Amino acid sequence: LIDRLSGAVPTPIPFLTAPAGFAHAKKAGRLEYLRVSIGLDGVAHADPDEGAAMLGRLTHADALAELGEEVTAVRPGDPVRVLPLGLLGL
Repeated sequence: LIDRLSGAVPTPIPFLTAPAGFAHAKKAGRLEYLRVSIGLDGVAHADPDEGAAMLGRLTHADALAELGEEVTAVRPGDPVRVLPLGLLGL
């Protein structure tokens, strides 16, 4: 907000695409973000222990996988949008 008020031009969020190394089912119409780690093979591996109470596990993730509102299932090998946290300076 401060940057925008200072006249800075917003930069787009640097999403990448990676193959999923996990399976996940969700309801349509909801946007979800999953904690993932990008392996040396470039595959996004989801944290097996999900839930909001798993804050400590977030420290093991190096990216977030975005599952769009239209997505109802992800299978291993499906392309997913990932946001590497390192690109945000986190």
